[in-house]
Amino acid sequence: MWWYPRYINKACAVKMFTCIPGSNFRPDEFITQTELNQMLDNLKKYVTDSGYEMEQTSDKDGDGLKSYLEDTVYLTDSSNPDTDGDGLLDGEEVLTYHTNPFLKDTDGDGVSDYDEVKKYHTNPLKADSDSDGYPDNVEIQAGTDPVDANSYPASTIYKGVSDKWQQDNKITVKDGTQDTDGDGVPDVVEYQMGTDPLSADTDKDGYSDGTEIYDLGTNPLVSNKPEDIEQILRISNLKEGQLIGTSKPLIKGVAPLGSTVRIILRDDFSHEKVLGDTTVDDNHIFIFQVQKPIRDGKYMIIARALEMSKQSIRESIPVHIIIDSTLNVAAPIPKKIADKPITSDVLLQNLRVEIIDRRPVVYGSTDFGNKVTANWRSVVTTSSLIADSLGGEFAIMAPNDLSLGDHEVYVTSIRKKDGAQSDTVKLLFQINPSFEEAAGTVQLKGAVEESLAKILPVTVVKFVTRNWILLIIIGFVLATVAGLSIYLLLGERKKRKK
Repeated sequence: MWWYPRYINKACAVKMFTCIPGSNFRPDEFITQTELNQMLDNLKKYVTDSGYEMEQTSDKDGDGLKSYLEDTVYLTDSSNPDTDGDGLLDGEEVLTYHTNPFLKDTDGDGVSDYDEVKKYHTNPLKADSDSDGYPDNVEIQAGTDPVDANSYPASTIYKGVSDKWQQDNKITVKDGTQDTDGDGVPDVVEYQMGTDPLSADTDKDGYSDGTEIYDLGTNPLVSNKPEDIEQILRISNLKEGQLIGTSKPLIKGVAPLGSTVRIILRDDFSHEKVLGDTTVDDNHIFIFQVQKPIRDGKYMIIARALEMSKQSIRESIPVHIIIDSTLNVAAPIPKKIADKPITSDVLLQNLRVEIIDRRPVVYGSTDFGNKVTANWRSVVTTSSLIADSLGGEFAIMAPNDLSLGDHEVYVTSIRKKDGAQSDTVKLLFQINPSFEEAAGTVQLKGAVEESLAKILPVTVVKFVTRNWILLIIIGFVLATVAGLSIYLLLGERKKRKK
């Protein structure tokens, strides 16, 4: 028999057998029945004398979970019956409803877990309980039945967005990729979240709606202060109970500035594994790509932030995930970035594509109805859309202008039917200066245009400024021809004089 040293040490500690120097106990040899009986008697005595049995069965806060399980497995507050304060006991959340005892709204639909199970009788694990295309919060606000697929807000233009909302905002939603204000949030999601589809920052707090919804996890309708953002520590791209169809998932989150983030994988027995460390960018965001495959199974992902300035370590709320490589979730297929095609060699060999567009668009395809997210590493901002064209094509734009230099974008699909996450496709690209930027003519062009406008008609000015390179070339050619003609003419005159 092979024994784990730590179990031997524990057995020695509870005096199951004698472990003093000179004793004849040899754990790798055969144990007689007499020795076994003695070991069991010693163990029973320890359980009785130490109060161990009471410790393992007590429920100090009366929430339905044993205290030792709260402290070692579920990580909930063993002295607070409702850790997240949503009105449901921790025991109800863990054992009955399977909701997250750390989150008031497990499925993120804007309706608390308590209201879903006690008031509206909707599914607290599914944002759209009846799968009619309208999240529960939208239906509750509209007065339709969130558990009846035939009851939903009037929608004749685009299903998933009410006609009234489109009329009020003077926009027509054509598909799930449409993003009128360019904040990285599709108009469909703006409708669901109640944000302004015509303003990239609905609450005017300096954080775009996309950043608040997809990264910070804050309310895009309520203004945030920088000091509030500094306190956030969370994993943002994985929802509670997330199905993942790859053994190397992408993990993204928010942490305090200047901190080092360690990504922890924990199983149901509280065994931990360090997946790796990553740093936090200037806007509080971190991205970590798992390198070594994780075996299929159920886990918790935790972000542990080390803040050297405060000499403190904090942990994020754990997110439960299920890794199942047999799900066969189709990864997105990038086909073009800006005007440059993406070949299979580019992806397989991690080649860097060179472009000049400061706000590039990634074009590609995925399965119909999938949600596609793009995480732009250089600005660490998320763009999202719903690929609902017949061919599953998508076009996802960078949320703002990018600087010159090297960049990365990570593209992931979320399958419509089960919310399973695909493998992440990493695309490298480089933004080079345009000809005008390289020549340093942008400012000159503006000055020339302003000067010419004082003496020439507007149409002439526009023609000159738009075709100045061509005019310089034509002028050079004409000057060359004129110079050559003069040279030949002078030569001919000299011959005649002779």
